[in-house]
Amino acid sequence: MRCFSPGLACLALLFLLAGCVPQQTAPGTAEAGRLQAQSLLAPMSDAEFAALSAEEQYRILNNLLATLYKGETVESFFAHNADWSSYSPRDPEALRRLYATLTGEAGTLRIATLSDVTGMTFRFSAAENPVERIQAELYQAPLDRDYFIRWMAYTLANTRLFSPAIALRTTRPEDAERVYRRLLDMIGAGYGIREIVYAHMVSQENWRRFRSPEDNVREMMEIFLGWYRDEDVPVAAGLCRNWSLVWRRGSAWTLVVDDRRAPEPGTLFGRPLSDCYGFYDALSRHERLIPTIASVLVEQFFPQSDPAVREKLVQELVASDPQRFEDIFLPLLFSRTYLRDNRRFYWAEERFHNLMRRIGWRPDEAFFIRMNSAHSPYGLGQIGQLAMSYKLGRTRLDPDMLEFMAWHRMLREYLLLDRKHSAASNDFGWVDDLVAGFDDDAALMRYLFLAVLARRPSQEEVDTLLPLLEEKWSAPAKALVLFDYFSRLTELYVMESGLEDDA
Repeated sequence: MRCFSPGLACLALLFLLAGCVPQQTAPGTAEAGRLQAQSLLAPMSDAEFAALSAEEQYRILNNLLATLYKGETVESFFAHNADWSSYSPRDPEALRRLYATLTGEAGTLRIATLSDVTGMTFRFSAAENPVERIQAELYQAPLDRDYFIRWMAYTLANTRLFSPAIALRTTRPEDAERVYRRLLDMIGAGYGIREIVYAHMVSQENWRRFRSPEDNVREMMEIFLGWYRDEDVPVAAGLCRNWSLVWRRGSAWTLVVDDRRAPEPGTLFGRPLSDCYGFYDALSRHERLIPTIASVLVEQFFPQSDPAVREKLVQELVASDPQRFEDIFLPLLFSRTYLRDNRRFYWAEERFHNLMRRIGWRPDEAFFIRMNSAHSPYGLGQIGQLAMSYKLGRTRLDPDMLEFMAWHRMLREYLLLDRKHSAASNDFGWVDDLVAGFDDDAALMRYLFLAVLARRPSQEEVDTLLPLLEEKWSAPAKALVLFDYFSRLTELYVMESGLEDDA
């Protein structure tokens, strides 16, 4: 016997009324320009990006950075005059440079373990939720190749493919660290998709999520192959009949392979199989694995796109013969379809991290405890988007009314309307330095509209909001008026380029 040790109705209306590894094709290259226009994975070229207005470039770049839980300020992106009446992008090749940053040579991962994070300024819950530390790593890590590997691991651990489902009774919080760490190590070491899937399926963490042979084999076939043949479940379960999850004091639920109980050989996927290892191996080699994984990730980033668009994206990804996960992530994220034509809700985590960086919002020590709370009014649990918690991953991007109200409250009260008492204080919020030096209300309005919404205010907005600003005596007080207005706009919650499709 062997034991496995772990190695929106009314609010929505209000907002609407308010307003062999294949080589990747880098955006901006001549090769990108030669791709056929009908290819949905064609990257945006340098010429196309440069032809956009300054605001459009900033919006598109920040939409991509939001996907990566990062953000760029207007000061770093634009060269500008004092009153922000004139500005231009500093780097016309910003998109290409971001691609080069993410695909550069990966060195040794700088943070070896979740319990040994140097320079950490946060405290974590007594329950020792590893998700808090994982998110803190992502927050503190610079945007580079190493970070992209971490981001891929974290993103995958939030899908139905690899979710550790730590909210279940049979799982443990440390399962989140083990799943994430395995993904991180294997992606960083260059392992392929099929090898990573196999390693996950035979793991104790996977069996804690799907606990019996019948349940596990059914879910593995459905999740990784889209295979819904009930008649195959008994055959697969027979192959895994000597695998079980057993409760052991001090070890919680433990995966046990009982060598005294023989598996029942059978034929599955058109081939004879002798045991559970053979079943998982056959599944990881199946021709439907890559199309199914591609479909899951396309749904992750294009959840509200036309089904025909999603289907064509999957077909193009499969045709490119992806071997590693980045062979799927990179073409999707840098495609013209994602950057220009996609329209979807932001994930709450995407939006919060992007905006907090753009306005200089500073977290307090308990930030990640609060973010991962199921009960905090400012936590992801209120929005139905807790990380690594759900049995089938974080799948719902269209919030219901209560979830949308919680999301609105998070962005409005927690992010936009909360000022720090001082730059040196231990509380959270944005600091007055954000709007220091603005004596002209029109200039302040131009600056904050660009910083938060990536656009200029309309004339109607100028006529309506300027009188309200004149009633306030300080620039921070005026900023609060504008932030309150921003929180009521659909564009704060919806990712889109704002461009009309002229393809």
